[in-house]
Amino acid sequence: MKSSKRAPKQWSEAERAAIMQAIDNLPGRFYQNDKARSDSASKKDKSVACSEWWRTYLLVSEETGLPRKAIMRINRDSISRDGNVVVTPTNGAPPLVFRLSRELRAAIANLPGRLPLKYPAGDDAAFAYAWRTILKRAGISAEAARRLSPNSPSNVVVDQPYGEATNSLMQFFEEQYIPLRLRARSARTVTLYRTTIRTFAKFLGREPELSDLTDLKVSRHLMQLRERGLSAHSVEKERCQLLAIWRFACRKGHVKLWPDIPAEAKPERVPLAWTQEELGQLFSAIREETGWIAGVPAADWWTALHMLAWDTGERIRAIMSLRWEWINFGNRTVMVPAEVRKGKRKDRLYMLAPDTVTALLEIRFPKRETVLPWPYVETYLWKRYERILKRAGLPCDRKSKFHRLRRSVASHFEVAGGNATELLGHSTRKVTLEHYLDPRIVKPKQAADLLFRPKPFGDSEQHQLGNEESPSNG
Repeated sequence: MKSSKRAPKQWSEAERAAIMQAIDNLPGRFYQNDKARSDSASKKDKSVACSEWWRTYLLVSEETGLPRKAIMRINRDSISRDGNVVVTPTNGAPPLVFRLSRELRAAIANLPGRLPLKYPAGDDAAFAYAWRTILKRAGISAEAARRLSPNSPSNVVVDQPYGEATNSLMQFFEEQYIPLRLRARSARTVTLYRTTIRTFAKFLGREPELSDLTDLKVSRHLMQLRERGLSAHSVEKERCQLLAIWRFACRKGHVKLWPDIPAEAKPERVPLAWTQEELGQLFSAIREETGWIAGVPAADWWTALHMLAWDTGERIRAIMSLRWEWINFGNRTVMVPAEVRKGKRKDRLYMLAPDTVTALLEIRFPKRETVLPWPYVETYLWKRYERILKRAGLPCDRKSKFHRLRRSVASHFEVAGGNATELLGHSTRKVTLEHYLDPRIVKPKQAADLLFRPKPFGDSEQHQLGNEESPSNG
């Protein structure tokens, strides 16, 4: 008896041409927030024609041979300048490295979103329905709808096998450092590393190689960054990331000499938080917000965000990732899983105040998975917050955004008798003292508060003695 399973088939040239023609005739556009709104000019900037998205998706499928879900997980930041893309399987297998053609990289660059190949108009069912519709228009039977990868790829794996020695610093970073050192880190961390390598490339005037990791070259690069006006903290970030890759290359035997570059001297700034009066101004400005965010009044949306931040002291990315099922309204608690917190190591359970619960109940509808969905591009969140701070009459520079609210929680919690180090989950007390506690609020003991006041020369007794001995009194 024959097995019911059929061997995977590939598209014939005629089938492929018919599918591509059907895709080219697709009407409409996909939008960043998954909703077609032709009345908004700003949304058009973040949209892509349906035909363009589907053509790009099919071409990626051809070049890589990856299954649909793997293609949709491709992060924009995981594509290097030379066309390598690292895909980490979910089954624990070693990461795979593929090479995309220049034309395909340009096509992906035109797609909006951090996950450009994620289906923009719904879930798996919506994707399957759209795919069957395309096949129907192409005159292909419904049975062929199971074949979601058109052809076997012609250039699946890059010429350099994974783990083999390479001279390119960027290629070494993409193929070895990311999967072995950054696999659990955020996409933002990977992007910062890539930016560091590209900045080093600008200094060299060419693509850096592993042989360029020398004390002299890297030190001159850091000196040039300081001369260009970069802050000491930014230069130290560049040094730490380059040296992290350098040490890893030494451990793997690709570079012989270990780095010997001292840390950058960084000025220690006084941490600034919001005072009680400033917090009152901020919350008043929030209540004046107009409009709607994801179906919720903007004033209520921003109020809930700030109440959650005030009760938990969490970072903005963790707060924006909160889901309704993590909140227990019965005992007024919220569980923040490690996966959405910095470091991704420890869950935290926080008690919510009654007014915070009230603020959350006011935005519970319309139903959605996340508590505070943001339907716009991520950078607009900071722009919108800057507008609120200006209306409140508060500073709105880069140091006065959401993290200043976290420092405010730490400072006022400390004054109230709590331990801000435990509240924020810091590894050492030094981190809290140096970067979070505002001395205007916490008011550490100062010399002027505790020391006796030395009497200056010429006090009343000395002054009288001096008068008796003066010639004018003789």
